[in-house]
Amino acid sequence: MPVSYNPTFHHPGWVDNVDRVRAGGDNGFNFFFSGIESELQTISQVVGDIDTAISSLGQQVAAPVTIGLAPTLFPFRQATPQWSSVLWSFEQAGQALGTFVEKPGAAADAFGVLPIDLPNGVRLRDIKVLGEHTGAGTMVTELIQELRTAPFTRAILISVNGLADGSTAPTPIPNQPIFQGGQNLYYLFTRVTGAAGATVRLRGFQITYLP
Repeated sequence: MPVSYNPTFHHPGWVDNVDRVRAGGDNGFNFFFSGIESELQTISQVVGDIDTAISSLGQQVAAPVTIGLAPTLFPFRQATPQWSSVLWSFEQAGQALGTFVEKPGAAADAFGVLPIDLPNGVRLRDIKVLGEHTGAGTMVTELIQELRTAPFTRAILISVNGLADGSTAPTPIPNQPIFQGGQNLYYLFTRVTGAAGATVRLRGFQITYLP
């Protein structure tokens, strides 16, 4: 916003032996001193605006940061069905299919986790789970926060259903929780169930946070 100042006070000047010294009236001391006081208040406001503008110079703007996470999943628990290993830059019949993990075709379910490490103190804004799902089954990804020490309290910060492509809007994380890696463990628990014969490819995750 531009800062400007236009003087409004003007004294016409007194004439010797013509103007009489007096306090009241539109030519008296009180009238002109009130004008001077009003002018000084205007100057004070302009000085305050200038100070605010100078103080704002060099301040950093907290812009959101979006990171992409590859689907390098770990087993969830022993004996639970797992996703495939990562197929990096996979090609089939000369066609590029990208990088992903997939549910083994004959299996009905697949479970996996991905630990998350972010700067402490950032606010978690939204999340997107990327991939494709054709056929039966239910795909769910949960963002988990777990206390590192007893009683190991576990909370689901958000649960995302299905898979999204690049044009799909991300899902907002309720209340924008603060990431506290010293106190809590954070991970994504992603699973598909009831999907025997279905094609499910998980390509990764996007998380947006506010510094």
